[in-house]
Amino acid sequence: MLTNLFRYRDKALMIIAGFLAIVSIGKGYRNALMPGQSQDLLLVYNWTKIWLWNGVNPYDASYANYLPHGLLILSPLTLFSEEWISPIWGVLNLIIAPLIGYLAFRMICPQEPIRKAITFTLMVCTWAGIRVGIGNGQFSLWAFGLGLLAVAISDKKPYLSGILLALSLTKPHIGCAFVLWALFVCKFKILIISVCIMIAGWSLFSLRVLQTPLEVAHSFFVVLEDQFFVSDFFRGNFELRPLIYVFLSDSISAGIVHNIIVVSSLIVIGTIIIRERDKQKLNKSFFILNLCCVWCLMSFFHNVYDIVLMIPFMADLYGTMISPNRSVILGSLPRAVFWGFQFSFVAHLPGIVWKLTQQTHQIVNLSMIHPLLHFDRLFPLLALAYLLYLFWGRNHIFLKHV
Repeated sequence: MLTNLFRYRDKALMIIAGFLAIVSIGKGYRNALMPGQSQDLLLVYNWTKIWLWNGVNPYDASYANYLPHGLLILSPLTLFSEEWISPIWGVLNLIIAPLIGYLAFRMICPQEPIRKAITFTLMVCTWAGIRVGIGNGQFSLWAFGLGLLAVAISDKKPYLSGILLALSLTKPHIGCAFVLWALFVCKFKILIISVCIMIAGWSLFSLRVLQTPLEVAHSFFVVLEDQFFVSDFFRGNFELRPLIYVFLSDSISAGIVHNIIVVSSLIVIGTIIIRERDKQKLNKSFFILNLCCVWCLMSFFHNVYDIVLMIPFMADLYGTMISPNRSVILGSLPRAVFWGFQFSFVAHLPGIVWKLTQQTHQIVNLSMIHPLLHFDRLFPLLALAYLLYLFWGRNHIFLKHV
């Protein structure tokens, strides 16, 4: 009787998650087709268009902030008309979103029943960040999916993995998580291949605008400096620096404190990995990738759609919930953390505050108005604290039950 009860519970959860997922990503796709939406897609479309067809450096002509090889890779988008590009990319995002959730779960729990994988996949598709990303025509799903696939095939197909890693760096603040992972697990062949692909793409990009790669690099980094390293810097949803800025009210001091936290946490992560002798088991546990994704999320500019970096962490939590061995060892903590994060990702409290106050992110001092707007910045910190607790507090026991 108890078994039947659990079966009905799982089926009900899958049905509810499926309904919410269809509503959420369906709304995202509808938004993508509305006037004024898919703005991020159209930005990249215009950057690649003026580069490919006019031979103009988009870093000089606009505020393009994708790496040169990334714009080269995305240049085939310009083969479509502006009227068709939004529905086409929206459909691709609708396909990529569930594939990423399924892949992440299977990398954690390859032997679990397919209904468990489908349930987790549907729950990922209910996240507000996924919906917003689809509506904005974002490339976060694309970049993250390529990076995750690079990790999945790294042992069997290192050359293809290196190519995928380079493609994931289309959005460098997404791809950097997988670069860190490759460094920490000593996948140097993959890194070398990725660098070669990037250099080749960078050179072709420079050739089209009749500039040297160094000139293109200079113009690219000038854009980054203007956007992210000045007093009126872009404020994302997860980076810690805007929260520090609220308390210090000085961009220089906030930047210094933020850099200290970021560097210190990276040193801690590196020390954990270096001191762990059984690196193969640590790698299989998804632990290193979780640390890298969480660290990147709290360290750099990330908007709500970059919540995709939390998918490995959530997949690991869900895998722990349904694994008898690991759930017995860790108790109810993984379940509490998972559902707390899941409800928050679906509701997206900062978005609700924005709508209630009829404010937009264009107001410079928005972060001073409502402390709840910084709610999302807690997730990377809490996730990092949870991972460190698992490693130190449980004396590595969880690694034995992967």
